[in-house]
Amino acid sequence: MKKFILIFMCALLVFLMCINAFAFNNGGDLLIEVNKKALPEGTVAIDLLVDFSDQKYNKNNKFFSEMNGSKMLCIDGTTVEVNPDSEIVRYADDEEFYSYTFHYREATTPEYDCNEYYHPDTILVRFEDRKILREIFFNVKIAYLDKEGNILTVTNAAYIDDPGVIRFFDLLEANRGNLSVKYDISPWGLVFVGFAALGFVTFYSIPVFFIVRDIRKKRMEKNKKI
Repeated sequence: MKKFILIFMCALLVFLMCINAFAFNNGGDLLIEVNKKALPEGTVAIDLLVDFSDQKYNKNNKFFSEMNGSKMLCIDGTTVEVNPDSEIVRYADDEEFYSYTFHYREATTPEYDCNEYYHPDTILVRFEDRKILREIFFNVKIAYLDKEGNILTVTNAAYIDDPGVIRFFDLLEANRGNLSVKYDISPWGLVFVGFAALGFVTFYSIPVFFIVRDIRKKRMEKNKKI
């Protein structure tokens, strides 16, 4: 019975670890919450600036492209042409941040959600897959662009660190020049920690139970002899 309980608890913990890892690694879109009231004047689009320095940047890098097309989706849903001489295409700072849209080879087109009813003060910018921040780029900035692709403002860099078991990366929050990372509590992480604590207690309680039982049994047998 004791072996069965231990095996069951270990199997359950492994199962919960797998679920938690799956939920974290397959979480939906990359979401950026932008303060609408703090947008620089003339802003028509928003782009990610991603850090290529950890990817040993060069022109043959598998992630890097000289220019991914020439179209830029705007906040109002229209599309504008961006030429190779536009500031966002030419942008490269000392920290080797480049445009995600125009230089990341597998870039996805952002979606803008400007629903006044659900979030009147913010614009939600969605990119198809948030894995880019966990597996490729850990340092990002946000660039506010005008209709010619010129950069109006660039935020500070935000670092996406390993959130661990309890929390998970939720979204990026942009307030004009300030960019921050928001984490949330993982339900599966809490369940995992709870069962881990239960398993720990169970693991040490069972041997203690049998030891106490044996001691009582020996005392009872000794009392019977007397």
